[in-house]
Amino acid sequence: MACDGLKAGCGSRSAHGRKAAWLVPQRSLTDELDRSWMSGGSGGMRVVRLTGEDAVDADLVRGADLWVATTEKFESMCRTGSLRAALDKVGCPVVDEVHLLGDPARGALLEALLAHVREDATRGTAPVRIVGLSATVANAEEVATWLGARLVRTPWRPTRLVWQLPVLPMTDADDWAARAAVRAEAAVRIARAVTGHGGSVLVFCGSKRRVRQSALALAADRGTAVDQVDPDDVEAVERVCTKAGVRLHYRDWPYKRQAEAVFRAREADVLVATSTVAAGANLPARADVVSDTTIGLERIEVSMVQQMFGRAGRIGAGEREGWAFLLTDPDERSQWQARLGAGYTVRSRLAEHLPDHLLAEAVQGRHTTREEAEAWWQGTFAARQGHDSTEELADAPDFLLAAGQLTRDAEQRWRPTAAGRLTSRLMVEARLADDIARALREAPVPTEPQTAEHLLAAVLSTRLPALEQAPFSERARHALHDVLRAYRDEGDETLQQELVEPEFAAGDLSRAVLLLAADRVRAENPIHAGHSGRHRAVTARHDDRPCCFD
Repeated sequence: MACDGLKAGCGSRSAHGRKAAWLVPQRSLTDELDRSWMSGGSGGMRVVRLTGEDAVDADLVRGADLWVATTEKFESMCRTGSLRAALDKVGCPVVDEVHLLGDPARGALLEALLAHVREDATRGTAPVRIVGLSATVANAEEVATWLGARLVRTPWRPTRLVWQLPVLPMTDADDWAARAAVRAEAAVRIARAVTGHGGSVLVFCGSKRRVRQSALALAADRGTAVDQVDPDDVEAVERVCTKAGVRLHYRDWPYKRQAEAVFRAREADVLVATSTVAAGANLPARADVVSDTTIGLERIEVSMVQQMFGRAGRIGAGEREGWAFLLTDPDERSQWQARLGAGYTVRSRLAEHLPDHLLAEAVQGRHTTREEAEAWWQGTFAARQGHDSTEELADAPDFLLAAGQLTRDAEQRWRPTAAGRLTSRLMVEARLADDIARALREAPVPTEPQTAEHLLAAVLSTRLPALEQAPFSERARHALHDVLRAYRDEGDETLQQELVEPEFAAGDLSRAVLLLAADRVRAENPIHAGHSGRHRAVTARHDDRPCCFD
């Protein structure tokens, strides 16, 4: 019903010569909307899907009436000069999961994007209608006021949802394997009870490796032999879990589309996933189990737990009620009870990422002086929530100028440098880009392509948090240790320190993956095949070993 209403809203914008943009947080949601629009008809509108996985045809984008895009992809298009004129014609942005304004990682980007829309609406003559959708905002009135929107609230839910917080047995906080085993056992017990009565279950895990481990535990509980299956052997995990009626889903799982299809058709009654299917994807189940209270190294947000709970008992599964379980340690249950009871209050995150967005404003030519930036800041959600002092704007441009990402022209306006444009276009954090640039400036100038690649691998693996903190399976750790040792013995000057398992220096294992990737490309391209036979042997020897990040 909501989809039909929004089709009508988007259609009214299109009929007046304005475009609509439907912004979603996950690529899986663009797939869901594709199915919805195709099954219900597009009403004569030209619809284009835009995600990081799809190539952008500029003419197709300009001619479309409706764009279905992830927030990041839409913002990246806003920073592309050739498409900026088309984006100015957006008359109805629909923001799915608008509570993500408060997300620590993604909220600032969404806020800056909506601030653009609001600013353009006040400058232009054509009306702009902003539609925000969410089921998890405690301060909905405040968000609606900032957007200039009318709040439409309904407590109605077609099915009853009951949530519980089972308490897990006490384990050593530092024994990650024991903690994972206890959580997997609890998920198995709940899944067994629900599926034993004809229901289906979604199990949410905090990492890709936990997805695979939990899926194998569920398959074992159903009598499938998994003792000889390596959790890092993708083909083997898929094979045995499919046999047991258990499917897996995360961003780069090669069988995720099949998993969605069979779970939706109830050909499988258990789906184990990361948060990729938590927000909006139509994969209803009778019960949800949130197995972890962290995602990676960070505590899971209340809004994410609420989204995961919302998959339970959805009308599409033909259920009359849903059950949601958040597995908690004894010392955290009361905290989670209070947090879930209070709901999710959206707080602006823009001040935490101010240099990134001031740089983006300068790249787009929107605000290129301190005065213009102050006026922009007053229209943000941050200012709405009391951060109305412009003192926070003082440090950000000074940093960007010192970092060489901005410069001043003869009129003292900010102008992006080549480094600034590249940083903004690639959507890299400005401080991180400066850190990488400084490390490269301080390093000796490479004399050979291979030396340059090894230097980049060393810098990136210790500067990028996703690489420096990347977890690896035990099998991968052993294999990558051999790789690092072989490169060091070959004379790699960035690997002269002692390499002792299991206490690797931060980023060492990620560096090994980058080195293997660089040498593999060189081995496959005769033009660049200048590395030694020893490197070729190292690459070949580890081709069949799982050296991917988890």
